[in-house]
Amino acid sequence: MHHIKKLDGLTIAKIAAGEVIDRPVSVVKELVENSIDSGAQRIQVFIQRGGTDLIRVVDDGRGIVAGELALAVEDHATSKIQSVDDLFLARSMGFRGEALASIRHVARLQIVSRTADSPFGAQIDAYGLEIGTITPVAHSKGTSVTVRDLFRNIPVRQKFLKSPATEFSYIHDLLVGLALHYPAIEFVLSHDEKEVLNTRGILSLDDRLAVLWGKELKGKLLPVKFELSDYSVTGLISNPTVTYSNRSRQVVTVNGRLIKSPVLQKAVSQAAADAIPNGRFLACVVNIGVPNGHVDINIHPQKLDVRFANSGFVFDVVMKAVRLALSGIRGEEPLAAMAPPSSAVWLNQPPDNMAAHTNVLFQALDWGGQSEILPTRSTRDISFIQMFDTYLIVNAGNALVVLDQHAVHERILYEKIKDRSIESTYCQPLLAAEVIGLSPDQHARFAEAESVFKEMGFEVEDFGANQIIVRQVPVSLAGPSPERLIVSILDSFFDNPDMSWDLVLQDKDRLQRMACRAAIKAGKRMASEEVMAMISDLIDTPGNYTCPHGRPLFITWTKSDFEKMFLRT
Repeated sequence: MHHIKKLDGLTIAKIAAGEVIDRPVSVVKELVENSIDSGAQRIQVFIQRGGTDLIRVVDDGRGIVAGELALAVEDHATSKIQSVDDLFLARSMGFRGEALASIRHVARLQIVSRTADSPFGAQIDAYGLEIGTITPVAHSKGTSVTVRDLFRNIPVRQKFLKSPATEFSYIHDLLVGLALHYPAIEFVLSHDEKEVLNTRGILSLDDRLAVLWGKELKGKLLPVKFELSDYSVTGLISNPTVTYSNRSRQVVTVNGRLIKSPVLQKAVSQAAADAIPNGRFLACVVNIGVPNGHVDINIHPQKLDVRFANSGFVFDVVMKAVRLALSGIRGEEPLAAMAPPSSAVWLNQPPDNMAAHTNVLFQALDWGGQSEILPTRSTRDISFIQMFDTYLIVNAGNALVVLDQHAVHERILYEKIKDRSIESTYCQPLLAAEVIGLSPDQHARFAEAESVFKEMGFEVEDFGANQIIVRQVPVSLAGPSPERLIVSILDSFFDNPDMSWDLVLQDKDRLQRMACRAAIKAGKRMASEEVMAMISDLIDTPGNYTCPHGRPLFITWTKSDFEKMFLRT
């Protein structure tokens, strides 16, 4: 028989520390966030053996007053909050108060710091329940925190760590995320004496994205800027022609705090669902600004997630912000530059010389026995070239734009079909009312969501004993059985009760099939009038980067691209 006993102070401290510090990246996150809060312009992170042997964070921030160093490593000591109400108002990165204390309970901790008005720095060492005395040392303005032998006194915790390379990869991803959200701060990261990341001189977010996430993002980023009430969403997102197989290139902050929120990730994915294939993800770096008191940042020991007072509303704000960015308003420069026939210019010649100079172009391409470059069935037109009866090459002033005629027409038709679907309020009565059995929790949700169903065009009501009866559904969602749809709506309502429900998105597959079937097919010879009408429609079409299945609508060749191909650069 086991008797209840009160744990000793050291065990209690180690348990509490384990909630905050579970692996090396947790230490780095706490220390770097403190450096950001200190106003640092340069933050250096030195790692040895994945962080288990050594973690050192050096910054040029405001520093810590010598007399407060001992208090800084005490349990529940902080400069960030004064009362429990401040937990909901804190705008700083760190606030919990037990970060440094938690670190000293699981590793050897040393802090050296100097403020601008002090002639010398001060040092303190701490480990477990032992806190050393403060000693004067030489040090530049700012703070250096060194953490050694992480979890050496907790062998069980060590067993759960992965290889040094894997542990370091977590640290690297964290620093990349912070470097992207704070482009004005210089970040340096080294592992086992080798510099891995250095953002010195890279002060724009566009440039940092290209350097840290790949050159394919250069010129493929769209600004995100949206405000509603006291909420805001700002940042950058890749256009739909650049996608990835996972969310590793999605970095989100709330009031500047780096988090991983399933709600916000889902909002980004849902906003892009019309433009990218299933299972693909856009790159994004966005910050969600939330009013004080409307977000709880104290729900996760490592501050990796937050709770919103109205998560559904935040979901809608993020989704609308991303949709606006993807709508083509800021991304149609190559298309807008394509001139109509009346003012078309090819090879910098006036319209009346168009045909002659187009023939000269083809003759030049055919010269020297190279006629296989262009198929014999290519259309040669005062405004475009159709190749393989599938692709349209159009002049865009300072570039050539190559369009996929089927994909372009499919996107145009899909947007028109969507608009008609949105405008339609027609609802379809079921031939026979359907009774749907729900679980007790789903039935409870229905009581709260009944008005939402009515607004959407459903005629549905409580039928007692964990059942509801459906008599009418929106015509766009009519199918063999409404049960799956209704349960899906209930589940979403439970996750985000304030979220608006997108009927069109639920009907996306059917609308896509309609557009695909009606679109001009590859292999069809197009007349000049058809091409110009299509281009005009495309310019006016939102989301004009990809077809509804996520394939690119066009590619652009600029003068620079040609110079690279001809080795002129």
